Amino acid sequence: MLTNTLKKILYLSTLSSIAKQKKIDLWLVGGVLRDVHLYRKKEYFDFDFCVEKNVVTVVKEFSKKTHSKYIVLDQAQGSYRVIVKKKGKVYSYDFTLMRGKELKKTFRCGISP
Repeated sequence: MLTNTLKKILYLSTLSSIAKQKKIDLWLVGGVLRDVHLYRKKEYFDFDFCVEKNVVTVVKEFSKKTHSKYIVLDQAQGSYRVIVKKKGKVYSYDFTLMRGKELKKTFRCGISP
């Protein structure tokens, strides 16, 4: 189920390529994973990512490759959003800098413990 959902995420392979090229780890987190776990079948328009380091680099490169704009949600916390418009639909990609040294310690990247 998760694999099928991941295949449907617009530009996920683009993000994967950027991360590999820049040698930056990033993780899909948030509502999409919850909904898949709960077997909610729906179309997804909002994606949340936790980024290991250099979040601005990822955001700028992703917005460039998708011909999209990005906005700063919280510069101090390293939170940004890329808005992608495609075929009359709007997709939101949120990127937040990882707070701790390990994903397990800051599993909720957008929320300080």
